[in-house]
Amino acid sequence: MDDTAEKLKSDWFLPIDPSEKNDEFIAVESKSFLSEAWGRFKKNKRAVFGLIVVIFFILLAVFGPLISKFTYDEQNADVLNVLPNPTYWLGTDKFGRDIFTRLCYGARISLFVGFVSALINLIIGVVYGGISGYVGGKTDMIMMRTVDIIYAVPSMLYVILIMLVLGANVKSILIGICIPGWIGMARQVRGQIISLKEQEFALAALVLGASSRRILFKHLTINAIGPIIVQLTFLVPQAIFTEAFLSFVGVGISAPMASWGSMAQDSRQLITMYPIQLLWPTLAICLTIFSLNFLGEGIGDALNPKNR
Repeated sequence: MDDTAEKLKSDWFLPIDPSEKNDEFIAVESKSFLSEAWGRFKKNKRAVFGLIVVIFFILLAVFGPLISKFTYDEQNADVLNVLPNPTYWLGTDKFGRDIFTRLCYGARISLFVGFVSALINLIIGVVYGGISGYVGGKTDMIMMRTVDIIYAVPSMLYVILIMLVLGANVKSILIGICIPGWIGMARQVRGQIISLKEQEFALAALVLGASSRRILFKHLTINAIGPIIVQLTFLVPQAIFTEAFLSFVGVGISAPMASWGSMAQDSRQLITMYPIQLLWPTLAICLTIFSLNFLGEGIGDALNPKNR
């Protein structure tokens, strides 16, 4: 009986065949958070389309004037209101200026205003909202009431007043857009910091002796980077639309400089006879704003940890 039990016991613990060792092994490629986010972003067709269009307009703004043989302010009375042809790819306007060249220079101004104002608003909003949310108490109340006062005045009024004082140029447009433009970012960051500062990793950093500045910018702000980037992508089209609107109503970029809004304003008078002149700047504005919105939506979905 003992010999039988020993034999059965030895059968139970026989060495496994080497070919069967990895039968239940499931190989999973190790991915970082950014690589997973990029994988999710590539699956969003609208976001990819938006990225392609934005890159196209950036390349057009950088290299377009280099491949054109005309300047943005060169007038030619012999080719007024010419339709698109091999020489003038998008035609000419009422002063005989090449529309393609002016569209490229307009992309430089519109995209410059959009991205630079968004970057300035990002810095101000993150610092202001982060301090307000982290410190809290009376400081938070005073800072947020200041935000409410600034927000109570229409943003367009800031822009128009600044431009009346400093003149119609890119600098005045940037200042006018940036005065109220950081408010949305500050509120977004403040809400994220308030929800994150009581979590375990922030308390652990405080116990270990980290300074308040390090906790705020090295721990809390980094963990709120997803919503911050999404908010940033929506600041760009907002600034582009504001600049185009100001130029369209005649208080934006002064002649002979070209922006998409000023081009639309120049072609508005000839809309019944030459509607194609209004098509090009309008199409550029619409495509850029739609693409940036699609891009922001795609980045938000890609960085959302719930989609992992």
